Amino acid sequence: MNSHLNPLEANQPTAVIAPVIKTLTEEEKNIGRSKEALRLALHEHAENLFLVEENLTYAELIKEVDGIVLDHIMPRVNHVQSHAANHLKINRTTLRKKLRQHGFLANSAEVTC
Repeated sequence: MNSHLNPLEANQPTAVIAPVIKTLTEEEKNIGRSKEALRLALHEHAENLFLVEENLTYAELIKEVDGIVLDHIMPRVNHVQSHAANHLKINRTTLRKKLRQHGFLANSAEVTC
């Protein structure tokens, strides 16, 4: 027996494995294409940032990406922080910290829930 074969492939009939294989829905295909497009755009953006600033740190790159995401999401949720936090799956306090870092909030006394 070839040691490189997957144990399922070697020991299970095709009929048992076949139901595991799933046909992607059109929505799943679109999500996959969107994720790939995002990955490519982020890659290109990171390359451009590294060309401009050779000593760019990971934290600085993530902060840049955070700003782009916030620029996109806040108008989509009518600037309602709780909706943005839910959409991004982050704590609202974390969102507020990021909003302050990126100049979306003028001061810590400003509250928009």
